[in-house]
Amino acid sequence: MKKLITLILAASLLTGCGSNTSNGEEQQTEQSVKNEEQQNTNAFAAEADSNINSEEPPEFLSDENKKLFERAEYITFFTLVSTGFDSTVDESRLTTDFEGSDGSLYAYETDYMYSDFEDYISSVFTGEALEKVKNDLGSYFETSDGKLCWVNAARGTNIFYVDKTFELISETDDKIEFKAIANYSGEAVYGSEEAFNESGDGGEYAWSEEYNFELVKTDDGWRVSRFEYWK
Repeated sequence: MKKLITLILAASLLTGCGSNTSNGEEQQTEQSVKNEEQQNTNAFAAEADSNINSEEPPEFLSDENKKLFERAEYITFFTLVSTGFDSTVDESRLTTDFEGSDGSLYAYETDYMYSDFEDYISSVFTGEALEKVKNDLGSYFETSDGKLCWVNAARGTNIFYVDKTFELISETDDKIEFKAIANYSGEAVYGSEEAFNESGDGGEYAWSEEYNFELVKTDDGWRVSRFEYWK
């Protein structure tokens, strides 16, 4: 009788161990799948964030909103000034397989999904600011299989730009308004004010301009609702 009880207990323990091992493997597999999906979903965002090299954000913003402002500047730079979001120009990846192509316009295909690219932009901007960025995506296209591709085009930065300072206008729990006072100079072109005056060109040798910004707290977190670019 004692031997029978011992055998039953041993069998029960083995069954339980097998069940726990099985459940543990299933949970580990599910977590691996989730991690892989998350990595794939955030691939463009992760790459973009690793490449951000912007000017110093306003010091009065929280760390979260400093990062948000840096992302907004990064996106704006690569939609108004340059293209590609630091992607490598690879001639082997040229394609005409994208919406709106007539076969004469070539773009560089990336490994990222166009939907991830859109999601990244939407995670930074909202409202009219988001619509404005979307209207400036003329160098970015979606291939027939949903990949992001881009045309190598750039207008260049404002060579007269020197630096800027930020000033806080107002702040509440759900909105922050501030401005930048950007300074410009003809030194990069003329070398000195004397040379500028001798050139006979009109306008001022040095001047300043104001740009306005607004951050709002939405149901999805903080977003940029106004962003005026100084370059």
